[in-house]
Amino acid sequence: MLIISLIAWALATVIGFAISQWTLGILLGPVHKVIGGQKLIYPGPVDAFLLFFKIGIFTGFVL
Repeated sequence: MLIISLIAWALATVIGFAISQWTLGILLGPVHKVIGGQKLIYPGPVDAFLLFFKIGIFTGFVL
């Protein structure tokens, strides 16, 4: 049962990673209304990837 749950979570995480750009757009919608047309600044070279990876994992958990 645990293995089936982990496989389901992994598949949901892949789906979450695929829609992470869309999810980030929804989460930042209210922020863009306040700050205007500013873009996100990623301080490190892998921070953008890590942000989308974390969003994908969390979205997979929610799904």
